[in-house]
Amino acid sequence: MRKFEPEFKQLQEIFHSIEKGQSINGSASDMFLETKTVDANSVLIQGNVEGLLYLAECAVKLAQAQIKEKHFHFDASSSLDNCETEIILKYQSAPWEK
Repeated sequence: MRKFEPEFKQLQEIFHSIEKGQSINGSASDMFLETKTVDANSVLIQGNVEGLLYLAECAVKLAQAQIKEKHFHFDASSSLDNCETEIILKYQSAPWEK
């Protein structure tokens, strides 16, 4: 099994800025992230630069950790500004990787 090793120093610096509450241009972060129910089979996830990068950071952390039950919740009580549908982002290895 290949371990995910990010080689993007700039991306890691952006993630660090967002964690400190700063936008990518150094000012206070105005992170925006929301979900909208499109229909019975679709959910729209949309956000500004900081919001989408935060979502990407969570995915990268899950990929790096590779811990089966590790997960992130995205709902009205966490990081979503508007939440029509809760999102749970979870690591799961592929069936053939057991």
